Amino acid sequence: LTSFRRRTMAAMAEPGRGLAFRPCIDLHDGKVKQIVGSTLSTGAAAEAGVVENFVSGDPPAYFAELYRKDGLRGGHVIMLGKGNEAAALAALSAWPGGLQVGGGVTPSNAMKYIDAGASHVIVTSFVFRDGKISFENLDALVAAVGKDRLVLDLSCRRKPPKDGEAVDEAFYVVTDRWQKFTDFAVTPENLAVLANYCSEFLVHGVDVEGMQCGILEDLVGLLGQHSPIPVTYAGGARSMEDVELVNALGAGKVDLTIGSALDIFGGDLSYAQVVEYHRRNHPSAAAVEEQATPRSDARTSREVLPVTAESLGVQWASTPAPKTPVLGFYSHTKGEYTAFSNFYEHSPIDFTIPDCCRTAAFVASGRSPMVSGITYAEKSIMLCKAAVMGDMATFDAILASREPRKTKALGRQVTPFNQDTWDKVVCTVAREAVTQKFRAHSSIKRVLLNTAPAILAEATRNDRVWGIGIDVGKSQVQDPTQWRGTNILGWALMEARAILAKEEEAA
Repeated sequence: LTSFRRRTMAAMAEPGRGLAFRPCIDLHDGKVKQIVGSTLSTGAAAEAGVVENFVSGDPPAYFAELYRKDGLRGGHVIMLGKGNEAAALAALSAWPGGLQVGGGVTPSNAMKYIDAGASHVIVTSFVFRDGKISFENLDALVAAVGKDRLVLDLSCRRKPPKDGEAVDEAFYVVTDRWQKFTDFAVTPENLAVLANYCSEFLVHGVDVEGMQCGILEDLVGLLGQHSPIPVTYAGGARSMEDVELVNALGAGKVDLTIGSALDIFGGDLSYAQVVEYHRRNHPSAAAVEEQATPRSDARTSREVLPVTAESLGVQWASTPAPKTPVLGFYSHTKGEYTAFSNFYEHSPIDFTIPDCCRTAAFVASGRSPMVSGITYAEKSIMLCKAAVMGDMATFDAILASREPRKTKALGRQVTPFNQDTWDKVVCTVAREAVTQKFRAHSSIKRVLLNTAPAILAEATRNDRVWGIGIDVGKSQVQDPTQWRGTNILGWALMEARAILAKEEEAA
């Protein structure tokens, strides 16, 4: 390395600065594999030419759970061809909100992956069609999921020179398993244009992907200097020296994915060493496992450490099966615990939007933080979502809505939507919505208080964020370590139960 690079690396080695490690789960034929990217192809002979570096005997969920335990957010699950959807959904269910997913994503199926737990969807081929970029298709994707949930995959290669022509040094986006060149070059100008449509870029250096032959230094430098939004580079990293080189050439702004070189994928580079490097740059990542302190006890100060869906997932993973049976519930129309549902309709209450959602845009709008006429908790939650994002038009539409499902659909239209912002406040919002609902209705408050000391769990396979991702009646409901979701609603109900019990004691 040159002395310049050494000085730059030393400067970037300070804690809290520098690249983040973005792990991967590459799926081929339903299995976790590491493949030489340039050998992927389409057509009848496609499979014969694929060079596999590694085929895992562990399921996708194993790797998702590993990344969750180590606090590695923003990794990607890539479906390489057909037959991988079930495997991808299994990975997403193992860590709701922690992984992105790509491979065959379109406007018609994108929300399915978001609802299954993906933080973002990753798209290439739908946007780059017939060798050109389709802004019409790009607009359709943004309309379907929002800019803040969209990652554009700009995986690229240099075009091979033709006889008698000068070498073209530009990198061009490739599609169709990285075999078809587009006319879209990765340039500063094009990066600036596309940044208006998405929240991140993912860039595979295809010519070195899976080959452990070193990174594409000029590509990393281009991304670090000119990408106006977060960007992750993948391709060729084989050592800690390569990790540090990406950090230096990318000016600490380019994150890194490593695949075949890692020991968890059969390589020689220590996964633990890379995670430790990541934690030195991002100390908060190391604190994920420390957030496992249960929060349903009224004696616990909630101000010490904000609760997030991520920290709840870690909490449940470390909670042994309790002596008192877990109370699993689901449905707003049937059973003893219909009132626990956010769709449950009750007599009107006044709901106060919590301080964390009163953004400058909300305050400037002149709207009161106390909203009257709330008849179901879903409306309270979606109002908070619109308020914290500053979308007052959707706020008013939600306020006018009279049906829970329509209200939820309106909440998905909040623009601009920032997942990180919502992640920071969603648990507080859930606790406030639930507590205020039960405080205002003595009959259902008594139902909630009578559940103590049971752990409460919204038990449905259809919800891995607000619920546990497992249906009522399944044996796994009784063992929180086997839950597939973060159970925000169950946690919020237990928080409300503790708060209301303490209020009764003080009365």
